[in-house]
Amino acid sequence: MPISDKSPHLGILRSTTSQKTQDATVEQNITKSRRAAYSLMSAGMHGENGLDPSTAIQLFKTFVQPILTYGLEVILPTSKNLLKLETFQKKILKQILSVPISAPDPSVYIMSGILPIEAQIDQKSLNLFNNICNQNENHLEKKIARRQLIAKNQERKCHTLLSIGNTSDPTREAVRISVKLKVITDTYILQSHRSRYNLNETPTCKLCDTDIEDRSHFLLTCKILQCIRERYLNQIDEIISDFLNFRMRDIPTDDQLQIILDCTVLLSRYTNDNTVLQRIEDLSRQLIYALHVARYRTLDIKKR
Repeated sequence: MPISDKSPHLGILRSTTSQKTQDATVEQNITKSRRAAYSLMSAGMHGENGLDPSTAIQLFKTFVQPILTYGLEVILPTSKNLLKLETFQKKILKQILSVPISAPDPSVYIMSGILPIEAQIDQKSLNLFNNICNQNENHLEKKIARRQLIAKNQERKCHTLLSIGNTSDPTREAVRISVKLKVITDTYILQSHRSRYNLNETPTCKLCDTDIEDRSHFLLTCKILQCIRERYLNQIDEIISDFLNFRMRDIPTDDQLQIILDCTVLLSRYTNDNTVLQRIEDLSRQLIYALHVARYRTLDIKKR
């Protein structure tokens, strides 16, 4: 069977990395736009001895420009890809206006009334954001946008996850942060990860030998780690019940997992007290690190 590293989804070529997705989508958009422009040449969109410039510009806006910028407000191209798009657009516009390629770029944009590619993408991005803001509160896109705004406010401060707080041992706290960041980004190697890349590995947890060892199992349900887990979860539960008037154990498993990974996403709806959020963050960080140490010690003993 043929092996492919990219696949189209809603007109965007998704690949294995964000950069590859950008490169593939931009190349695809330029190729399609070039075909659309060539197909309009028979109708007179070719500069000299063709349609008048205003009509040709209108054809460009209607049939070429939407193809060229399709989906770019989602992937937000880098400067290298923006240059490719800009070069293509300027070449077409100068041909339509019958001016040499050496003509100043600002004059082309002023006469045609068309914005540079980067400005067009910014415009589309703002429209997308406005559409998301006007959605119902239960829509997934609205929830994601709210989470992103919580994670990065207008002052652009570091997230609570990266704050070491008032600890007396910043070196140890930095190690705990490192482990937690791996868990949050799903790069902490568990059996579910190993089994994807090694056919000789099983996704079953090697500690309890019962369930698949994924992030949720590691943090919430592995029986071997339960005694360690209880000590920290009880402290987190006390803080939540005292300040937020509900108990952690009464909420769904996904929400429990979210509080351990990043409490600001859920709890910032109930309190703006950064001290409370930082206390919960410190405990969840200690919890993950303690589970990490216990897991590796247990696996090491089993190997012996």
